[in-house]
Amino acid sequence: MDLKQWLEEDWIQNIYYGDTWLAERMPETDEYKTILEKRETLYHDLVKSNMNLKKELDKYNEYSSQKGAIESEFEFSLGFRTAVCLIMQSIEKK
Repeated sequence: MDLKQWLEEDWIQNIYYGDTWLAERMPETDEYKTILEKRETLYHDLVKSNMNLKKELDKYNEYSSQKGAIESEFEFSLGFRTAVCLIMQSIEKK
């Protein structure tokens, strides 16, 4: 989704109806799709002959996902707070 589409969405209505699944929105670029494909191919190549490695990689991926989720939540919160501070400061200056 490009910025114009993003800005045209009715965010007040989305929030009211709880339709704000922003974390489910993923990039739709060719670069992103290529990286996903390469990662999946590499994973299958690594584990096809070693089930022990598969278990360890699955644990690693789970921890990486949990870490990423914590970081994403923190970054979102920080970005949101920064945006609110900027808005408040711009209102105060007027």
